[in-house]
Amino acid sequence: MKDKPSLFVQPDFYGVYVLQLQPKPRSFYIGSTPDPVRRLKQHNTQTSGGAYRTKKVDKQPWDMIILCHGFPSHAHPGEDLQDETGGELYSS
Repeated sequence: MKDKPSLFVQPDFYGVYVLQLQPKPRSFYIGSTPDPVRRLKQHNTQTSGGAYRTKKVDKQPWDMIILCHGFPSHAHPGEDLQDETGGELYSS
């Protein structure tokens, strides 16, 4: 039996990012994207499509302070990210 070809095409770039809220530097947001520039614009409502948690005007602007890439798949790029105590930093 032949394997069916995969419909998924691996993007050239896929990364996990951490945003920091400028007015409240202890507030963070973690996400993933194949296009960090577009995604930051969405979070700061410069273009449509940002996350609900980052859309409110009093919850802006956001700075992208960390961008990790080089994952073999975009399916769960951050599932193994943990803080210094072993707690989960990212959940999809």
